[in-house]
Amino acid sequence: LKWIRGAKRVHGLTIDYVGPWNERNEGEEYNRILRKVIGESEFGNVTTVLNRIVHYPGTTDEPDKQGCSQYEWNTSDGSRWVDEEGSIFDGLSSRCLARCTNRQYISGCHTSIYQWHLISSFYDYFNWPRCGVMVANRPWSEEYEVTSPLWALAHTTQFNPIGWRYAAHGQGVSMLDKGGSMVTRISEDLKDFSIVMEKMQSDSSRCARGSNPVSKGFDENIKIVLRGSFLKAITKGNKSLQVWKSNLTSGDELGENPDDEQLFNRASESLKITNFGDDHSISIILRPNELVTITTLTSGSKGDENISSTRKPFPIPFFQTFDDETDGQAARYWYDQDGAFEIQKNPYSISNQNKDTKDKVLRQVVPQWPIIWTNPWAGPTTYFGPMEFFSRMNLQVSIDILLEDHAKVWFGPYGDGVDEAMIIVDSKSGMWEFGPQKGDGVDFALHTWHTLSFIMCEDKQVVSLDGKLISSINLHASKPWYLKFKMSKYVYMAFNNLRLDHIPDKPTLSYHSYAEFLK
Repeated sequence: LKWIRGAKRVHGLTIDYVGPWNERNEGEEYNRILRKVIGESEFGNVTTVLNRIVHYPGTTDEPDKQGCSQYEWNTSDGSRWVDEEGSIFDGLSSRCLARCTNRQYISGCHTSIYQWHLISSFYDYFNWPRCGVMVANRPWSEEYEVTSPLWALAHTTQFNPIGWRYAAHGQGVSMLDKGGSMVTRISEDLKDFSIVMEKMQSDSSRCARGSNPVSKGFDENIKIVLRGSFLKAITKGNKSLQVWKSNLTSGDELGENPDDEQLFNRASESLKITNFGDDHSISIILRPNELVTITTLTSGSKGDENISSTRKPFPIPFFQTFDDETDGQAARYWYDQDGAFEIQKNPYSISNQNKDTKDKVLRQVVPQWPIIWTNPWAGPTTYFGPMEFFSRMNLQVSIDILLEDHAKVWFGPYGDGVDEAMIIVDSKSGMWEFGPQKGDGVDFALHTWHTLSFIMCEDKQVVSLDGKLISSINLHASKPWYLKFKMSKYVYMAFNNLRLDHIPDKPTLSYHSYAEFLK
């Protein structure tokens, strides 16, 4: 209740629905208490408390025995929703989604499916990489990719506006005689409709979760007879039927997609009433792994490009002051895992300091340990950049850090075989670690900007604080890495002036020469 009030008071947000945590079953007692507390509050007529929503149910090939007639068509309590279906960037996932989107209504009466997730905008080194129906995780190059699962969903989403209703089972909603399924939806004014048919094979449309029953499909000449409202939508509106088709056939290996030419193609000729049979029927041949939409709507579109501009490496040299970024938003190219790092106007006095921090900083703004959803982490953690920095590039990295309370801080390169080159500093004790090296005496005073710098070469690494050498190690680091920052506690802190640059030539990195590289 406090969270709902805070969302309204601070951000002006009205929360329509709340309920049990995703992938957690708190039990009926929790739901009862939550419903009572919300119902007796000022949000009782505004915020609906949902029961636990079904999670990755998969499909069956048996239609609901009551044809879903036991439910109101516009149930809004979440009882007929699926809280998550997901995909990765390949044809196997597109076939899974095509099957689930149709059959989860036919057999389970599910009217809404939440896709996890729409755009994969996080780096590939995190769990579940490239799991969106679009991939856009290289913003410096304006690069994006549309994968086949998007077109599997488009057969439904482009032709099913909010408010449309499902046709009755046996009258546009059914399993097909030779495998596959058909789902029909019609507009509230009965002037438009869309039919989606799929013939996915279970052995090539396996979903990562949920029920995947054995289901075979064979070539089938499907005859559809239009009657009642469906026929009137054609005759009274003088409309023709548009046909969109995808052949989702591809290999089953990770990342294999159907050729773009196979996906979401509009038939060159529409079906006019003069093409119908004497019984007002239309016929279409559907083959295994094909997905077809027949609709009165003419608004469907595939767009122009599935892959944008040529892949570009991360720009180096790179300098980030945060001054040109938006208050209250995440910083460009950073990705938080724990805590909340956001752009803020500089809240710190810079009197008696030599550093010009200008207007904005990247600040960690969660001051207490959160109620966690999964296994606990060490504390606020954020990452920067793709995993394509190499030590052979001879990079120098520096960043300004300010702590408002004592904590242990980790910062540096992270990846297979290079995370030993992260520097660890305890602001309270002055202890530090760098690979196998340890020491003390570091001055990391609170409420003061400190510059933490390191140089990464393939066979030698050096770290300094405020221009003073801490240590050097000889780590053979040939694999790619990215930047990671974490803290041991949830305290306020801030970043400024991130810099990545090449060292002109690979130097002999001695204690005496290091200061020259900092100039």
